[in-house]
Amino acid sequence: MPQVPEQPEQTETPIQTEDGGGGDAGGGGGGGGDAPPEPSWTWNADNSSAEIQVQGVHSDDVVVTKTEDPATCTEDGSITYTATATVGGQTYTDTRVEKIEATGHHFEAPVKMSDGRLSYHCDDCNRNFIIEFNITEEQ
Repeated sequence: MPQVPEQPEQTETPIQTEDGGGGDAGGGGGGGGDAPPEPSWTWNADNSSAEIQVQGVHSDDVVVTKTEDPATCTEDGSITYTATATVGGQTYTDTRVEKIEATGHHFEAPVKMSDGRLSYHCDDCNRNFIIEFNITEEQ
């Protein structure tokens, strides 16, 4: 059974055109009814290209798209690679997802406020963080 992209907006559905028999292909000892043959995908190391093999037919005529959901200071992101190929009139898709770790906050030097607190500003998310502390005299 072909794999479909995990993202809801990408809904590619394989179209069965083999046998041309349409409808209820009942009986017989054929090859599993209307289910398309299982593809075998080979991806290169950086997921920028892929190859497909279906029932002994090999194709490197595969279109790979890349969709990025960037990481933020506090949330992980991802890169989704979707490969699409047509073999024997049947369209197949496969996906690879790479996780992008959250970047964490990046602070400039702290600014000392008039009340003694320190304020740190994250340039990435434009948030300010204030550190409060109490200083007491040792007795």
